[in-house]
Amino acid sequence: SYTFSNHHNIYSEVAPIEITYIVGTTAIKATKKIFPLQTTELSTNAIKWANDFKVTCSLANWTTLEALEVLKNLFATDILSSTIVNEDLDASLDHLRLFEIGSQSLNILLNNLKDIKQINFTFIQDYYNVIFEIIKKLAPPKKTQRQRQIIKYLNHF
Repeated sequence: SYTFSNHHNIYSEVAPIEITYIVGTTAIKATKKIFPLQTTELSTNAIKWANDFKVTCSLANWTTLEALEVLKNLFATDILSSTIVNEDLDASLDHLRLFEIGSQSLNILLNNLKDIKQINFTFIQDYYNVIFEIIKKLAPPKKTQRQRQIIKYLNHF
């Protein structure tokens, strides 16, 4: 179960919501706090925040609809209107990650991806992990042709 209240004032300190969940099939109750994402944090914390939220969804065993409802209550209004994509949780979190990446960083990430060579890695898993981390940052809801090619390439691993 979880409770939250709507916090959309981006100029004040915002209290976190507290999530209480049962750990796996045990009887152990755990809690996790999630702080609402503020507009001022988009350029520095959007990726980490989105990843943390996805982990919390899994821990709390939320359905997609429940997770979207919680997500909507954790955004400032200006973020909310430009982030929720067709009631799709993964697409919305991907879209949120783009706020941090920005268009300038997008070119840097694509160049980094292009420069990665397998010969520079001892283990294929390390090579794959580096590529995969960049791909996660490059995966917006509407993928460009270049991004679709990259994802197709990764599927060959």
